[in-house]
Amino acid sequence: MTTQFVASLETGDVADLTSSQVSWLTTKQIAALNTNDIALGLTTAQVQALTTAQAATLSSAQVAALSTANIAALESADLGVLRTSAIAGLTTAQMSVLTSAQLPGLSSAQISALTTANLANGLVSTAQAAALTTRQAAALSSAQVVALSTASLNAIGSADVAVLKTSAIAGLSSAQVGALSTNQVAALTSAQIGALSTANVATALTTAQVVALGSDQAAALTSRQVAALSTASVAALETVDLAALKSNVIASLTTGQVASLTSAQVIGLSTAQAGALTSAQVSSLSTASVAALETADLALLKTAGIAALSTAQVAAIGTAQIGALTTANIAGGLTTA
Repeated sequence: MTTQFVASLETGDVADLTSSQVSWLTTKQIAALNTNDIALGLTTAQVQALTTAQAATLSSAQVAALSTANIAALESADLGVLRTSAIAGLTTAQMSVLTSAQLPGLSSAQISALTTANLANGLVSTAQAAALTTRQAAALSSAQVVALSTASLNAIGSADVAVLKTSAIAGLSSAQVGALSTNQVAALTSAQIGALSTANVATALTTAQVVALGSDQAAALTSRQVAALSTASVAALETVDLAALKSNVIASLTTGQVASLTSAQVIGLSTAQAGALTSAQVSSLSTASVAALETADLALLKTAGIAALSTAQVAAIGTAQIGALTTANIAGGLTTA
């Protein structure tokens, strides 16, 4: 059949073609099918009979004309050879019927071509989001990730979250950050942790998510991020995570955060961290925390820090700690009170 003859076929004629006959159509004949024939004449069985070479021939207009049933009938390999312009032109309805078995077939270029509107409104199934491969997740742009619903973002695998662009992590809404599972948070890279906005750290990061952080992730936290943590989140930091914070980050803790530190956390502080405490922070320590300071840490407190201790805090200091104080600390720090 000439391409002109194929183009002139009526809808009923196209529907009468057997699956075997469809599979034998040349790519030129496939290209000659008009959108009306594709929309009303092409059956699900015929779509399933298409070869990858034939699927690759389909124009954006032809793909747009496919019914949702026919889109769902495309084999994963056939979906993977569609033009990126065709993928970009998928309607929300067409996107929503893609199965978890089909989605892994999409190439990185096709993933990048998905519109934010389709990701927000078409990729509604958590099963679809969960079906994304690590390769595909890495291809998502910042705008695409931000367009995902909280349910879809939460459904993405932990390994896939770890390859999302840092700019995407930085652009997440507070609702999206709050929706991340503890496993997803634990999978974030140090660069991704550092990209979290202070606003999200302050209002969206839950105590459970903070507990899920590893020491490498904690070490990546900036001064602004740590200062934005709630007192409950600071108190929830594991001792190894608090000990991983840089000294300048420790110095950025608010007095309220310092007051929330547990004795175990204070014991875990390194001498460098203890030496970085300001006089205002030292005066905010609970008496239990002061009593928990290791002798070497207490000895490294600045003279101003020693002077800032309240009488109750000094009373909580043990004899071994007193013995560790330097003469300079005693002479310049302890008051007559």
